[in-house]
Amino acid sequence: MIWHDIADPKDPELDRIAAQYNIHPLQIEDCRHRNQRAKVEENSGYIFTVLKLIEHQDDGDFAFPDLDVFLGEDWVITVRESIQSSATRILEPIHAAEANLRADQVFYRICDGVVDSYLPVIDHIDDFIDDLEDQVLQNPAPEVLSRIFDGKRTLIYLRPCSTQFGSSRDAKGPAHGNHGRVSIERG
Repeated sequence: MIWHDIADPKDPELDRIAAQYNIHPLQIEDCRHRNQRAKVEENSGYIFTVLKLIEHQDDGDFAFPDLDVFLGEDWVITVRESIQSSATRILEPIHAAEANLRADQVFYRICDGVVDSYLPVIDHIDDFIDDLEDQVLQNPAPEVLSRIFDGKRTLIYLRPCSTQFGSSRDAKGPAHGNHGRVSIERG
């Protein structure tokens, strides 16, 4: 199993690897032009996936960087939006175990790590909502209404990110008993 982990989508190495594995040029373009929607595309010999990470910023806002993954029979290519801490936290433990993993297992662990990374964010939003409820009951004010709208905007953006694994296409791997290959089932 070969894993190419590209930290910068502008790196010319991505073009060389794309040529080596016959990656469609529009998908390389997707890697370079960020803020794609989460998606899974089936191609001849590989699957292309855009995963949405969530980063809780120091200023309280959220960022939603992309992590692109190409999965072939015996290879994986990951393309990070930048050296994000969220991508590093997900990929480093997988890199440490990659010598004992097949490509589909690497893909599964990446997806699992992305899903797990949403839990602290959901907890943070839950705490935010609890705080707002207390404020609304104790001291209803325009500032509280503004915070409610800020929270709503975050949830509006989070909704499509959180459904990236539950759409009409479902990536199946080792957790579903499909240990030899990865397939895409269409709903």
